[in-house]
Amino acid sequence: MEQFLHDIFEKAESETGIQSLRGRCEFISESLMESFKFQLSYKSLERYYKKETSPNVETKDILAKYLGYDNYKEYLLKDRNEELNENNGIAGNKKLPTKTIGIKRWFFIGLIPLISGAGYMGFINGKEECMLWNEDHYEISTCNGTSGEEEFREYKFDHFKKIEVTDSTNFFKNGKVQVWYDKTNGELSFFSEPGINPENGKSLRPITNYMIEKYVYSKSD
Repeated sequence: MEQFLHDIFEKAESETGIQSLRGRCEFISESLMESFKFQLSYKSLERYYKKETSPNVETKDILAKYLGYDNYKEYLLKDRNEELNENNGIAGNKKLPTKTIGIKRWFFIGLIPLISGAGYMGFINGKEECMLWNEDHYEISTCNGTSGEEEFREYKFDHFKKIEVTDSTNFFKNGKVQVWYDKTNGELSFFSEPGINPENGKSLRPITNYMIEKYVYSKSD
C-alpha cells in the first residue's frame, strides 16, 4: 500500500510540478472527479498519505485507474511481475500501463462542482470558510449556502483566475500548457489553470497552437 500511494503522489507531482502535500491532494481529488466522476476529498487523501486511514476497496480501484490500471488487483500483479522480471534480470522488458486519458495539470486545480443550496464546508484557523467566484477570481465566503459556493481550497483560491490573453502571453512553458480556455456561443474565456469554468460548469480545454493562431494572433493583426 505504501508503494501504491507513493506512485499516486509521485504521478501528481510529475504532472503538475506541485510539491506541497495539500496541492497534490487537491489535484488528485479534482482529477478523479473529472476523469471518473468519483468524489474523494483532498482531506481523505491527506489522511491516506499520513497513514492515518486507508482507502477502501472501491477507492483503491479508482486510484489504480488514475495510475492507468483497470483496478487495484492489476496494479498488484504488475508489481509482482516487475519484481520477478528484475529477479530474472529482465527488468528492461517491463510493460508500461496505458496512461489515463484526460488527466491534466492541477486539475486542479480542476473540476469545480456547482453548488445549489448548501455550500461545502471548509475550516481555516478553526473558522468555517468557503469560496465564491466573483467575475475573474475567488473570494472568501462564510459557508452560508449561497448558490455556487464551494469548499475552500487553498491552491485553487490562489491560482485559478480568469485572464486576458494577447499575442505576447506565454501560453507554454517548457512544453507545458499554461493557459486553458472555454468556448461558449462563439466567445472564448481564458483561465490560468485547468478545471471547470465556474460561470457555466463546462470543462476547460488546454490551449493549442491552432486556437492561438485562429483566435489570438488573428485579432492582433
